[in-house]
Amino acid sequence: MITDTEVESIRFHLGYGNIGLDASPYAEAGYLVLIRDILIPNLSTAAQTSTSSSVPANATSSVTPASMTEIVANARIVVDVGPDAEIVTVRSVTATTFSAFFTRAHAGSYPLALLSGESRLRWLLGQADTAWQAMQEPSVGATSGLKQVDKGDVEWFEGFQVLSDRLAHYRAIVAQIGSLIGVPMKDTTGGGCMASVY
Repeated sequence: MITDTEVESIRFHLGYGNIGLDASPYAEAGYLVLIRDILIPNLSTAAQTSTSSSVPANATSSVTPASMTEIVANARIVVDVGPDAEIVTVRSVTATTFSAFFTRAHAGSYPLALLSGESRLRWLLGQADTAWQAMQEPSVGATSGLKQVDKGDVEWFEGFQVLSDRLAHYRAIVAQIGSLIGVPMKDTTGGGCMASVY
């Protein structure tokens, strides 16, 4: 089940704010009720389990999950959570293991969930959080603005393209979240969303 913290993350990324009022979160036009009580409970779900198998990055590895329920060849699995999460495709299975190619290293105990609406939403939220943090790096913002204007020529600092690319990446992830749950990003600028890069 999607947690209240994850609902708050959805609200933030889609541009609906996280202001609380009278002990219940403020949300215009019943947004919170729509997300928490109508959309989230109806997201598709699939088998979830965990593992303690360590896998290196960029390698095909065998994993022993606590349960092999619904894990079959070609199944897609969300491995781990947050910035460590990735989606893998099962290459082969035995009675107690599956193998897949992992682009990230995983160690300790971590969750596995067959790809569904709920697991995809969690994966996208992790991606959105990571992309948002990347835009906040001081090195990007410090050199991303207008450098000078001279006789009609505009010169930008080199970091402009980095910020522009990161913003485009973030917006693409947020658009996927909105599409998944059927709620678009809030248009907060009158012609775009969130912020503009000039």
